[in-house]
Amino acid sequence: MSFCVNCGVRLGETERKCPLCGVQVINPVQPFQAGIPSLYPAPEGIGTAARRIDRRTIAFIVTCVLVLPALICVAVDLVYGGVLDWSLYVVGAAVMIWVFLALPLLHTRIESSERGPAAILIPDAVALMTYLWVIERLSAPDTWFVPLALPIAGTLCLLVIVNAILIDRRILRHLYALVGILLSVAILVVMIEIATELSMGETVHVTWSLFAA
Repeated sequence: MSFCVNCGVRLGETERKCPLCGVQVINPVQPFQAGIPSLYPAPEGIGTAARRIDRRTIAFIVTCVLVLPALICVAVDLVYGGVLDWSLYVVGAAVMIWVFLALPLLHTRIESSERGPAAILIPDAVALMTYLWVIERLSAPDTWFVPLALPIAGTLCLLVIVNAILIDRRILRHLYALVGILLSVAILVVMIEIATELSMGETVHVTWSLFAA
C-alpha cells in the first residue's frame, strides 16, 4: 500500500500520480500495474457536462455581444429617424453572425462527428442567403438577389457543404481534398461569370472564367 508523500492520500497500484494533488507516484516496492480497477475512478459524464456548460456559456456571451449593439442601433434609429431604417442592416447582420457562431454551440450533441458538418453548414447557408435577400428588400427590391446573389451564394454554399461532408467522411483525403477544393473554386468562378451575364441581360459566353479556373 502506498501513500502520497505530499498530501497523504492512499494510492492504488494503478495510480501513476496522486489523484488529489497530482504528485508523481514512485514506489519501487509497489510498482505500477495496469488492468487493475482504480481506487478512485473518475465519475462518468463530468467531462461531457463540463464541455456542454462551457459551450452554452460561450453561446450566451456571443448572444449578449451581438444583441447589445443591435438594440443600441435600433434605439438610435427610432429616436433620430422615427422609423426602422439602417438599423435593420445591423440586426440582420447580428442574426447571421449569431447563426454562424452561437448556433453550433447550442447543439445537444457535443462531438461534431456525431452530427456531421451539414447540420452546422446548412443553417449558415440559409442565414447568409436570407440576409442577402433582406439587403435587397431594404435597398432595391427585386433587382439583384434572384438573378445574381442567389446563384452565386447558393453555389458557394453547396460546394462548401459537399466538400465538408466528403472530407468529414474521409472520402477526400490529403491531396484529393485539395483537388476537390480547387475544383470547387473553378466551378464557382464559372458560375460568377454566368450569373453576372444573365443578371445584365446578356447572352452567356463563358470566356474569362475558363482562364481563371
